[in-house]
Amino acid sequence: MDFFDQLDPQKNFFTEHVDLGARPRQLAAHIISKKSIEDRRELLSQVPEQYRGLVETHVRIAFDRFKTAKH
Repeated sequence: MDFFDQLDPQKNFFTEHVDLGARPRQLAAHIISKKSIEDRRELLSQVPEQYRGLVETHVRIAFDRFKTAKH
């Protein structure tokens, strides 16, 4: 394991045995990748409550950026 791998929380020695799960931005990226709004809403409802507001904010920011990029 090199020095940079040690800095990655997904790979370092102390967290190697812990499943950190998906992060809010990763969850938001997965939600954004869905085509239908129903699918996105369903996925958002499955996000743990403690992260739901943050994930929703990430999704809204991403869609706002998509909108402004098209103009």
